[in-house]
Amino acid sequence: MESLLELDRELLLAVNGWHSALADAVMLFFSGIENWIPLYILLALLMFLPKWYGHESYVRQVDSAVPMWIIGLTTLLALGLAFGLSDQISNLIKHSVCRLRPSQEPLLEGLVRTPEGRGGLYGFNSSHAANTMALAFFTAKVFCRKWYSISIVSWSLIICYSRIYLAKHYPGDILAGLLLGLLMGYVAYCLWVVALGRIRRKRDEISSR
Repeated sequence: MESLLELDRELLLAVNGWHSALADAVMLFFSGIENWIPLYILLALLMFLPKWYGHESYVRQVDSAVPMWIIGLTTLLALGLAFGLSDQISNLIKHSVCRLRPSQEPLLEGLVRTPEGRGGLYGFNSSHAANTMALAFFTAKVFCRKWYSISIVSWSLIICYSRIYLAKHYPGDILAGLLLGLLMGYVAYCLWVVALGRIRRKRDEISSR
């Protein structure tokens, strides 16, 4: 275990040690969740547009029987569930494991740069990693567009890298957050499929009476 922790520290110092004024600005931008509010609004709006869903999306199996506003609302609620679960579970883990952030670690005092400040006390696991990957995985599965899937997952990974660069998280914190985000995104997607399937069957039953 100690060897893994030492590797975690070495990787953190390697990433945090490579820096420039331009890289600082870019990483600070990607790390700021508030900077991505326009993206979240855009994704919410796209959920109500039938042409935005790819041919392999599950929506294509139900859109003839379920109104688009119901599909969009169900998708939005499922995404909120994925995001909420990943965020709350991350916070629960942080306060259970109590692993200090690199920026708060006395052993790394003077060795790490903190362009964004020291942040909160605990860092395992990364909420940024969990939340962004939950969003990326869920929407990629829902929309089923290859170029979008590559873009949104890359977006999540760049944000994850920024958190290491800014000394807010060790690579291990990020990895754990990514795994949690994938799991929560998958759970939300499965529930979304079940919900839309039941709505479709219910509407078929009503129309057949």
